[in-house]
Amino acid sequence: MGSSLAGEPCRGLDLPGRVAAWRAREAAFVAKVAPDFPGLTAADVAPGSLAPEERDAWNWSLPWRTLRREAIGAAIACFGVERLEALGVELERGPWGTSRCWPDARRRLRLARAVRWPSELLAQLDDPARVEAFLAD
Repeated sequence: MGSSLAGEPCRGLDLPGRVAAWRAREAAFVAKVAPDFPGLTAADVAPGSLAPEERDAWNWSLPWRTLRREAIGAAIACFGVERLEALGVELERGPWGTSRCWPDARRRLRLARAVRWPSELLAQLDDPARVEAFLAD
């Protein structure tokens, strides 16, 4: 990105509500799905090591496309579509557009590597500087 986006407020974003919803999904995942897949909740799960049914388990409980849509919504709430487009931000390409599940995104995205769960990623998108880091991936 050529120009800095930092310093602008995020508007119309119910981030606490979205984070709470993802935490509930994560708790359900740990309680209901993870016992069938030993090691699936490990912080260092490598996407290449996931069997298709494990990747499906992640996406069923913690759907990557939904998380991506909500994270992109945070970027739009902060900066607006026109400004993002003017800066050449391509939200549908690169690692954000091509990751297949949360473990895959954690491997490929710098901002996601620093957290274990999707709710932790969303919680970081409460300020424009963090959203800018998210967009830089």
